[in-house]
Amino acid sequence: MIPNSLTCSLAEFISNFREPDAIIRSRIQDIHEEVLRRSTHIRQPNFASIHRHDLEFLFEAYDARFFGGLCRLALSGSRIRFRLSRRMTSASGSTTRFLLASGEAIYEIAIAASLLFDSFGNGDRRITVGGVECDNRLQAL
Repeated sequence: MIPNSLTCSLAEFISNFREPDAIIRSRIQDIHEEVLRRSTHIRQPNFASIHRHDLEFLFEAYDARFFGGLCRLALSGSRIRFRLSRRMTSASGSTTRFLLASGEAIYEIAIAASLLFDSFGNGDRRITVGGVECDNRLQAL
């Protein structure tokens, strides 16, 4: 597979990404506030319900605010499925690329709902995602 120019642009953008921590935290806070306003399932940071559309919204929001939409563009029109998994127990999430017989690529982003909902109770251990300690499910997601 030869990377297209958008994929190269995304890779270059990521390798050159340098933003102050305060800017990053502000963007994340903006996304969290927006999902709490817009979602019919995520109503609080330690939400009790989530829908796959919330995952799609978060993908689009992070792509827009951190990557200028380059993630979506680099996929060159490929479909992305968003899934909440009840079976994933060793990983909190995964991204998978499926190549169909037609040559079409489909991507799937799956989140382990069981791990997410089994965390952040009183007395639970601290949860770290991507090297960042999280205070609630929305931060972990």
